Amino acid sequence: MSAYAIVLEPNAERVLRLLDTAMLKEIQAGTARLAAAPTRLSRPGVEENWPYYGQEQRYTFDVGDRRVSLLFQYAADEQRLHITDVSVLPRPR
Repeated sequence: MSAYAIVLEPNAERVLRLLDTAMLKEIQAGTARLAAAPTRLSRPGVEENWPYYGQEQRYTFDVGDRRVSLLFQYAADEQRLHITDVSVLPRPR
């Protein structure tokens, strides 16, 4: 199967507009990795006891001293990934 198409939802777009060019390039590279292998790279986006468990997935990767998380959902057509949120936080020590 070829890579999934990526769709950025409005909240994810808002977050990305706040980031510098270097971080955006790293997130674009991470998004390409995710599109190529989402089931291998992701895990459930919320804890099992939450009411929406299983509806969203999370892909997390490190960029320098930062941890990037992409929250996403598979589209019904199973050809697109909808990135619903992006977070860039200090990496835990």
